[in-house]
Parts: sequence; C-alpha cells; structure tokens
Amino acid sequence: MADASFVYFPRLGVVQGTVAEKGLRALERHRAVSNVALAPSFFLIGAAPISASAIDAGIEWGVKTIGAKDLWERGLTGAGVTVGHLDSGVAKHIALNPAIGPFAAFDVLGRKLGPSSHYGIGGHGTHTAGIICARAHNNAYYGVAPGANLCVALAIDEGDFYRERVLAGLEWILLQRPRILNMSIGVEKGAAIFADIMKRVRAAGILPIGAIGNVYPGPSCAPANLTTVLSVGACAEDQTMWPGSASERFDREERSLVPDLAAPGVAIHSCAPKGGIALASGTSQAAPHVAGLAALLAQASPKASAGQLEDAILLSCHRAETLPQDRANRGLPNASRALAILLKGSA
Repeated sequence: MADASFVYFPRLGVVQGTVAEKGLRALERHRAVSNVALAPSFFLIGAAPISASAIDAGIEWGVKTIGAKDLWERGLTGAGVTVGHLDSGVAKHIALNPAIGPFAAFDVLGRKLGPSSHYGIGGHGTHTAGIICARAHNNAYYGVAPGANLCVALAIDEGDFYRERVLAGLEWILLQRPRILNMSIGVEKGAAIFADIMKRVRAAGILPIGAIGNVYPGPSCAPANLTTVLSVGACAEDQTMWPGSASERFDREERSLVPDLAAPGVAIHSCAPKGGIALASGTSQAAPHVAGLAALLAQASPKASAGQLEDAILLSCHRAETLPQDRANRGLPNASRALAILLKGSA
C-alpha cells in the first residue's frame, strides 16, 4: 500500500501505522487481518505521589503482609526466575544492580537505542522494579523476590504517549521469554489492540500482571482489565482500599469484576534514582507485589504454567471485612497458601 507507513511487530501480531481511507478498507477486507482498530494512547499509571524517604531496617509492610518472608525461609527468593518489566526504565541502585539482566530502550519510533547507557533514569520504573526484586540493603527488605532478575524495557516516560515505544518494548520482552510480566501502564478503555496482544503473551507462557488504574470512581485501565491479565488493586496496611484504586464490572461471563485481587499499594518504600529510597502509593505499587510473589512461586515449580501460577495466587486470597468486594474482589494473596496450592496441583 503506497499510502501507508507502518511498523510490524511479528511476535505481537500487530502492525502499527497510518493509512489513508482506501488502504484502511483494503486492510479490513484482507484475509490475513483479523482486526483493525484505532491505535490507543499509552500512559504510565503514575504513583501518587513519589517522594524522597528514609527506610527503617526490617521487612517492608507490603512484603510482610503477603507472607513473602515465609517463602524466603523455605529457600525461595525467586532465584533463576526472570520478570519482564515494561516501564520507564531502572536507575542504577545498589539494591537493584545485581537484578538487572537484559535491558533495552526504545525511541519514539520504536527503534532500539544503542548501548550508550545500560540503565534508564525513570523514577516510576525504578520504584516498581525495587518492589519486585530489590536485594536487601542495610538490613532493609523491600523486594518481594530478592533473588529474581529483570529484563527491562524502557518504553515509556511520564507524559509520553508514543505507541511505537510500548509495542517495541513488548515485542522485545517476548523475545527474552520471562516467566512473568509486570505492567504499570495503561491504555484508553476498551483498547481492542491489547486483547490480541495479551493472548500472544499468554501463549508464550508468560503471566502478565497489570495495575488496574488510579482513577476511582473512573474506569479501569487496559491491559489489566482484560481477562488474560491478572489485575491488581491497591490497599493500605490497615486493609482498607486506597481511595484511587479503580474497579469496574464488565458484561462478560469470565472475570466480570476487576481487579482480580488487591495487594499492598499505600505508602510503599522502594528504590529511587541516585541510589535513594522513595515512598509512593498507587496500583503501580500493588502490581509488582504480585509479580514478585509469582516469581517466588515460579522458582518453587519451574514447570508451572502461567495459568497454574495465576490460579495459585487467586485461590490463596482472603478478603477482610474492611475490603469491599466490589473494590478488592478476592482480597489479598497469601504466599504460603499459594505455594501449597501450586505444589498440590503440580504433584
């Protein structure tokens, strides 16, 4: 089509570009094209707010609440497990440097940048990465899976809506074949493009985990609100929902209520650029708690499928009376219970 300019992402099964009306009609009729949709605008599900902080020695409340320490005591740290991290990059940090594996950054056209800098500088991505797998430092424990590694795609920044960057980052992450994918990003409601992409992610054996969004009582965010993604809302230490944590009910038979579960997401300490520690709240902080838990479980059962990891997490959940079902759905996961369910199911 001479009137088209586009980029093809073969692992995602997506062509992104612009096309004139004549070309659009030709695409809609083409036997190899299953769907033509308006490309969405991506955005970071920002924390509210990120602020510099100090951290006391000991185990961070969120890590403690989901019971990660119980799995550490059984020798499970996420060692040997890679988690995909689609976010704003990861800054150099003493608690994260050993965890960073493959790293790629992409420009606004989706082109992979050269190796001029191994790390990104994104505060958002650094914070979410730390929650997943920060190593203990100065006797402070705030990474759920402190033995896991990350493959990092720097594909979005604050105020950055370039679709090609995010799609290129996802394409690259699929090539790395992680067991888990953490996404604290969103697209406009009902984005058809992500439904097919997440099916591809699941078909690759990857468990995608997404932040449900920070705009309650506004709508939830895709990709988290898709049935193929494990969606996470944010709760506080007193087991009440964070006020901004989104929820939504859909007219569909499967997983009609989102989020699927809640996780710690209020006043969370984690890594910050320049080697610091930051305090932040939001569903962006909740999702990586679940990604870290999935990494612990994946170490325990290396052959477990994405579906088995997901089922173990969901079946382990308990909802306190202080957590309304329409906001927290199944409630909070429990690491020991999830491990028992997983090992029983894979025996």
